[in-house]
Amino acid sequence: MFTKVESIVEISLQSVIGYFSIADAAYAREINKIVSGNEAIEKYRARLNKKFNSMDMLISNMQNQYSSFLS
Repeated sequence: MFTKVESIVEISLQSVIGYFSIADAAYAREINKIVSGNEAIEKYRARLNKKFNSMDMLISNMQNQYSSFLS
C-alpha cells in the first residue's frame, strides 16, 4: 500500500519539478534578453556621447572663428 502511495506522490512531484524547470528556463531567457538590451542601450549611449562631444567641439571652434572674425 505504501509503495503505491509513494509512486503516486513521485509521479505528482515529477510534473511539479518539470513545471519549475521550464519556468526557470523561461526566466533565464528573459533575463538574458534584458541584459542584452541594456548592453545595446549602453553602446548607443556611448555613441551619442561621442557625437555630442564632437558637435560641442565644432560649435566651440565656430564660435572662436566668429570671434576672431569680428576682431
